[in-house]
Amino acid sequence: MSSGTWNLQVAIRAIFLADSTLMGKITGVYENAPQGTAKYPYVTIGDILVTDWKTHCRNGEEDFFDIKIWENKVQGALSNKNTFSIESDIRRLLANKMFPVADMRDAICYFEETTMITDRDGKSRQAVCRYRIQIQEATERT
Repeated sequence: MSSGTWNLQVAIRAIFLADSTLMGKITGVYENAPQGTAKYPYVTIGDILVTDWKTHCRNGEEDFFDIKIWENKVQGALSNKNTFSIESDIRRLLANKMFPVADMRDAICYFEETTMITDRDGKSRQAVCRYRIQIQEATERT
């Protein structure tokens, strides 16, 4: 099976960019944020684990995506309230939802967990939001 992971990542980014509430709270959505130039807070989509999830008639995969919220006290307020507000918007957009993915059947997305990590310098934080997403190829195996 050709992995649908890239198409899945593209679909998630499009969902985020289309949501004015989320985009009003963050400065961008990146695969890898530009080093030293991205303004906080922003979101990255990355750190992906892919496992087999085929059935007797379709190839499929279960992808675990880490979506990270990045904040920095120097460029904005470092507060749990702001981080949780962004995390809540992401959860509203993805958790327990089905959405289209190119060349695949609709994806089914489940929220797994969020971990808040404050860097040792006390000036920056990331919230790591993990989602489990199941997708299958659009056509049946022969």
